[in-house]
Amino acid sequence: MIATIKTAIALSRARAAARALRGARHPMDDTNIIAHAAASLGVALAPKTFEGDEVGRFGASYDAGSRTVTYNLAIPVRRRIVLIARQLGHAALHAGPAAAGKLRMAQRCEMNGDGTPYAYTDHEKEAQAFADELLAPRAEVIGLREVLPASQVSDAFAVTADVIVRQWRSAPAYAVSSI
Repeated sequence: MIATIKTAIALSRARAAARALRGARHPMDDTNIIAHAAASLGVALAPKTFEGDEVGRFGASYDAGSRTVTYNLAIPVRRRIVLIARQLGHAALHAGPAAAGKLRMAQRCEMNGDGTPYAYTDHEKEAQAFADELLAPRAEVIGLREVLPASQVSDAFAVTADVIVRQWRSAPAYAVSSI
């Protein structure tokens, strides 16, 4: 129960950070929301071309030391945007020695049933919530869940459908206004 509450608070914090970073910029009006977010965070974006077996194994990664997100040019554009936004979430939420120390402590103290560190899983959920909110704000997409399929909403926001589905699932059922 306590872990669920901590996760909900962490995800709420991640969404708030994305909203603050995005500011007045609306993803549908700004095709360069990723570049804006990276610049605001002081993070460089570095494309990389992979060959052979590496093509399918690498999407994007964040190097806290160099403050760089490296991403794979071989993957589809929409998927690439979501992966880069997720790495920017790590930069915004998990940067600095304090965050690294907290993760190391959690790895020593708490493990999930599958052997992964609880904090690592939590960090991934936070980074994904940040990316989803940055690219397709929940307040913008929630009203569309009753009238359009996820594929059409994802087309409008130029993201993958899984972003829209996660945003819909994360909102309470009563969030859709009947007015």
